[in-house]
Amino acid sequence: LHTAYRRQRQMCIRDRDILVLEQLSLCTSNVNKLQIYSSCFYRRLNKTILSRWKLKTLYRDGIQFITPLLTLIVQTCSELTTIQLSSITLDDAIVMIVAQHCPKLEKLILHEILQTSTLTYQSLLTLSEYKLPLQELSITHVPIIPTADIARSCSHALSRIRNFNPDNFANNQQSRHNLIPYMTRLTSIHLDYRCHSYIPVLLHCHKLTELNFSGTSFTDTVILSLIRANPLLQRIGFYHALTITDTVLIEVVQICSHLHTLTIPSVSYTHLTLPTICSV
Repeated sequence: LHTAYRRQRQMCIRDRDILVLEQLSLCTSNVNKLQIYSSCFYRRLNKTILSRWKLKTLYRDGIQFITPLLTLIVQTCSELTTIQLSSITLDDAIVMIVAQHCPKLEKLILHEILQTSTLTYQSLLTLSEYKLPLQELSITHVPIIPTADIARSCSHALSRIRNFNPDNFANNQQSRHNLIPYMTRLTSIHLDYRCHSYIPVLLHCHKLTELNFSGTSFTDTVILSLIRANPLLQRIGFYHALTITDTVLIEVVQICSHLHTLTIPSVSYTHLTLPTICSV
């Protein structure tokens, strides 16, 4: 009896929540952003409620991802332009659902909580084949692409990646050289000791607005070559005991007329002269 009573009480609470949402949806037809942090919310949403809203942005943040919930939302809300999904269960099927039902999607963020990725290059192929009007694509772990031909087929999706971090390629050391040439819209790069082998490829990037160096292994020549190739830089950072000389700092200031943020570790100031510091 106790179990039956509890079950009936839970059903009453759930029904009450659904009723509250339905009543709210009647007077909130201008809702354009939906944030979901609990899978329990799945039972409280329905097509009637969603159809009353004008959703443009969807955030789903949780340990487990409910695929039917995403399917319901994207099938009902065809005006979505931004989707951010954070979960341990992201896979190619989820990307396929998004690509099929979100023709106006401009921003897609896929954050995988685990270190190992469940997304494959099929997701990049899908996004490229549907030619979504993406302006920005963010993936925690860029999937391995086995051949140069497949990388070329994924070029549409790869060109929408804006941020480059070596952690994105932690599980993808072999195919990164095939991928970077297609990342033509990169605006932010973070370099560390793992990046020396593909700096020549990164020299083809000319739209960077942010550039960060970590570690002590970058020479003045490497630093200046990347900075000279990107005169639109607005933010430059030197971290983790990377020493900065007068020559580098003076040229940075002269080249980057749009620069508004320059981060230098305190230890680096021992390598600068007073006139240089004053000029900055």
